[in-house]
Amino acid sequence: MKLFLLIFCSILACVVTLGIFSYSKSSSIIKNKVAEASRQTAEQAAGKFSLLFDGYERLSLQFITDSGFTDLINTLAAANDDYEKFDMSRKLTEKMSGMAMSDSTLESISLVPVNEKDQTMTTGGTLRREGLTSTPILEKIKEGSGKAVWIPTMTKGVDGSRTFPTFAVGRYLSLGKQYYLLIEIKQRYSIRSCKPFNSAKEARATSSRRTVHRIRARQWEAGHKIFVRAAGGIRYGYD
Repeated sequence: MKLFLLIFCSILACVVTLGIFSYSKSSSIIKNKVAEASRQTAEQAAGKFSLLFDGYERLSLQFITDSGFTDLINTLAAANDDYEKFDMSRKLTEKMSGMAMSDSTLESISLVPVNEKDQTMTTGGTLRREGLTSTPILEKIKEGSGKAVWIPTMTKGVDGSRTFPTFAVGRYLSLGKQYYLLIEIKQRYSIRSCKPFNSAKEARATSSRRTVHRIRARQWEAGHKIFVRAAGGIRYGYD
């Protein structure tokens, strides 16, 4: 009887030990697979965001490289006749409107003159200059010296007049006269166009200049924000 109990206990101990080992091993494998899948998904998200935001930067660069824009701005700067100024402003606004209408994620494209006496041109209907000057937006763009400068999410738009959040990319233009270029982007639509996650797992990934930072799937619809990092890159994260 004792021998039977000894054999039975030995077999039971082996089975339990093997079961615990198998569970631990399979659990570790599953966790690694899930972590790898989350990492790959986050990397895909980082890639999508990089493509999207690089596109916005290229769009802003057209105001420096496109001779059509530079000629209009230079002509406007040299104009003395009021009608000529009006006509050049109209042509610039029409050209910007064509660009804005080609991308549904854009809220507006604006040229804000450094000289407050000059006319502001925008595709967004109106742009409150006092709303811009009450924040460091224009100062940051000027400090960029012509480089693309990212403006983080503003809950009521860059000038405080919107009913939905937007963020923006800006450049300081010195073409005859000095202007602040502002390309304002609808946060919700741009986020949806890159919505990468189909699980509630947290994910973190870094691309060459930007980081997708700890985003949960349910937070995409909850309203996360886009932040500018001190290093000049962009962090996308839930606030």
